[in-house]
Amino acid sequence: MRTQFLNLVSSIQRPGIPELITFLENSDFFRAPASGDFHLNHEGGLVEHSLNVYNALKGIANKYSPQTPEDSIKICGLLHDLCKTNLYVKGKKNKKISGKWHEVDTWDHDDKFPVGHGEKSAMMLLQFISLTEEEMLGIRWHMGPWDAESWGQKRSLNAAMDQCMMVKCVMMADQVATFFMEA
Repeated sequence: MRTQFLNLVSSIQRPGIPELITFLENSDFFRAPASGDFHLNHEGGLVEHSLNVYNALKGIANKYSPQTPEDSIKICGLLHDLCKTNLYVKGKKNKKISGKWHEVDTWDHDDKFPVGHGEKSAMMLLQFISLTEEEMLGIRWHMGPWDAESWGQKRSLNAAMDQCMMVKCVMMADQVATFFMEA
């Protein structure tokens, strides 16, 4: 999966891609889980999830937004969860299994820069490559209503969906990957 992921990212035609790849290779991106408690919460889950979202997004965007550039599909699909890089640390907790307490491995959330989920991914990417408005909105809102807790955020999500098809496409691809491909 690492090789497939790196080949796809390497093919993106943007200045800064080599620096982004160096960052990824020097981080825990290829070892990190996709989540702490839910989908693909195992070592390597993040890269697996990223490839799943990319594959789902290709199909969705090709059908519903055929004018979307391939580089945008790669950026939004493969890098939408960049914020999970260096986010999880291995931990332990006690869990009752079959009536007895056992110590089990966990992934603890250790966010050193808590600015939000999609926002953080976009901010991290902007340190390496430029993003179009559609890419920024798609990455920012890829969690859809699950990342819109306040009334103002819900209004912003609705406005983003109204003006940018990529928001709907990335949001649906993330859900297809999470709830169908990874179930």
